[in-house]
Amino acid sequence: MASGFLFYCLRTEKGKYIHFGKDILKKGKRLLLPYFCVMLTWVIPFYVHYSGFDLSKIVYKYVLGCAPSQLWFLPMLFLLFIIFYRVLNEKHVSTKGMLVVVAVSIGGGYLLDKIGINVFQVSTAVKYAGYYYLGAYLYRKETDNRWIIPISGFGSIVCFVINNTIEVNTTASAVVRLVGLILGYMCSYMGVIFVYYTVKKITEKLINAKKSKLWNEFKKRSFGIYLFHQQIIYLTIIPLNGKVPPIVQVMISFLCAVGVASIITAVLKRFKLTRILYVV
Repeated sequence: MASGFLFYCLRTEKGKYIHFGKDILKKGKRLLLPYFCVMLTWVIPFYVHYSGFDLSKIVYKYVLGCAPSQLWFLPMLFLLFIIFYRVLNEKHVSTKGMLVVVAVSIGGGYLLDKIGINVFQVSTAVKYAGYYYLGAYLYRKETDNRWIIPISGFGSIVCFVINNTIEVNTTASAVVRLVGLILGYMCSYMGVIFVYYTVKKITEKLINAKKSKLWNEFKKRSFGIYLFHQQIIYLTIIPLNGKVPPIVQVMISFLCAVGVASIITAVLKRFKLTRILYVV
């Protein structure tokens, strides 16, 4: 959602994304170059260490991009960027368009999952297309309706409870399971809307991000933390599992992942060769 929001903002307010060829190359450097570099030098070595060397699984998971650990988001976002490049502009973002994209996203994602097609995260891209469009929609249809937060929050909880009840009932008919599928998506869509407007309210009143040194440091290193965090968590979660209380394990894993990934990012940014991972 945030990616679609920013795409629409940059296109309509900043006049960016008007040269398809150049923009695709730039986005490829931003998303795919880190994907392949981190996959080869970081993610696959950890996978081999913990799971053993299995060439067929390595090809399936990482070379074909079907389950590339935390890096799944990069090819998925690249596909969405291509799909929506000609679509997300002021003329095409509408309530009707939102409903159509969400319907195609839910139905297409379900169908591709059943077929088993997720090479380069194509199935995931389809399933997340609705959220990407939602970001642009929220940017254009900004509202000050004071009921949007309680309605979206309550609606998300209701959909979750009903959907969870349907999933428990494994003998439910196909129609009921279809309703459960739709409710599951509606739960997350309304949840996204709830979080967006809640955080917006909080940041408007409580946070001055420009004056926060810690916030600015996270902004500089957030992409690097994302690229490296999962494997660092392995190093803490495996030896601590069952030996310390879960909340302690979570806190240690979180702090280590953020801290170590920040250090790795700071080091890599010091060298010209490795700085290319952080092209903006």
